Amino acid sequence: MSTVRTKIFGAILLAFLVGRPCTLNAQHRPAGNRPEMGHQKGGRGHRPDFNPQEFRQKFEKHIRSQVSLTDDEAKRFFALNQEMRDRQRALRDQIHGLLHKVEVEHLSDSRCEAIYKQVLSLRKQSADVETYYQKRFRSFLPARKLLAIMKAEREFGKQTFREGPPRK
Repeated sequence: MSTVRTKIFGAILLAFLVGRPCTLNAQHRPAGNRPEMGHQKGGRGHRPDFNPQEFRQKFEKHIRSQVSLTDDEAKRFFALNQEMRDRQRALRDQIHGLLHKVEVEHLSDSRCEAIYKQVLSLRKQSADVETYYQKRFRSFLPARKLLAIMKAEREFGKQTFREGPPRK
């Protein structure tokens, strides 16, 4: 019984760590000394300095600079891409809600199994959403451009990660 619990805990922990980026701080900050989060208008509360519209504009500018899209292709692609990302974000938020502050050691095996299955189902739904939208992209973009977009998206993500949040 204990090994089942350990395996479930390990699977949930792995799902949690793989499913979301993490940061490590070298120093502990007292509770009153932490930066305020969640007070940005229109934001999701994760980073008060994050501007989704500005991020989207940088993303679109990067993709357009790397891939030759016609105005019609760009308009259709970015609209559908945003729609896809919004749907995937909603699924990621559900996963986060299931795993956030979960104290596995206080849950029954059956509850751990149920949460685990829900997380896997939500991840599959996210993959299905991407597959659905990739088929829609393919209806008006050739594979060469889609591959170039995938490469440009990856480069944009790496570049954005390297830069990190804006400095004050």
